[in-house]
Amino acid sequence: MVADFCNRDFLRRYFLEPLNSTPIAVGIYVRMPLSKMELDLALWDEVVVHPQVKFVKDSSGSADYRRHFVEVKRGRPELTLLTGAEFDVVPAIADGYDGCLMGTGILNSGLIGRALDALAAGDTAAAQAWQQRSNELLFDLFRRDIGAWMAGLKYALRKVKLFSSEFSHLAFPLTDEDRRRIDAALAREKEYL
Repeated sequence: MVADFCNRDFLRRYFLEPLNSTPIAVGIYVRMPLSKMELDLALWDEVVVHPQVKFVKDSSGSADYRRHFVEVKRGRPELTLLTGAEFDVVPAIADGYDGCLMGTGILNSGLIGRALDALAAGDTAAAQAWQQRSNELLFDLFRRDIGAWMAGLKYALRKVKLFSSEFSHLAFPLTDEDRRRIDAALAREKEYL
């Protein structure tokens, strides 16, 4: 993880110097583009084409990034390309990603699994419906503005008895309304959790 004010020269060295000196395979985590940082698609392109990069988790949520990484994979079929964008798993897999690696997979994998089963069976409408259902669960956990991201997830994990505490970062406060909404969402999707 690098600070959001780093310039392109620093970022290029940050990624490429270790890649040029390591004998082992490397996985890269692509984040959403940040306005204050020169870590854009052109720089990611320099990184993901490096022969030591064998795995890319794309959490950018960008259709442009997705199209580009699929094109890179066509030239490097050995590259494992996974989406980390929970709200867009079906389009990424449909476009040629190998799978998904979601931070929320501990809760929504039952829904996304059904979406991917439907996609594999050629039922795009059902796949999109399961994706939307998963998205609604995530919005219930995180709020529409994603303002309760970590706290909502931890609260839900405590409610389903996977975590013993919902203690979270102070920047992600939960309200009683959030808790009621999350409780209702967990009850609604209980069969798939």
